[in-house]
Amino acid sequence: LFVMQGVAPPGTKFVEILYDVEDAENDKLTIRVEISSDGGERYNVPARTFQGAVGANVDPGKDKKIT
Repeated sequence: LFVMQGVAPPGTKFVEILYDVEDAENDKLTIRVEISSDGGERYNVPARTFQGAVGANVDPGKDKKIT
């Protein structure tokens, strides 16, 4: 479990998420994005379109990016 906060630059609807991820066996990972509007009580904000190091079969490593 990894929790982070992101903010969209003014005038845009895009958020850039940068992260590092490790796995002891160097297995491919599944990365998903969940969005909360109430500080983490519920994750019910629709998260629809992402590009980058997200979804199934993401290699562990540094400087991963999701937009």
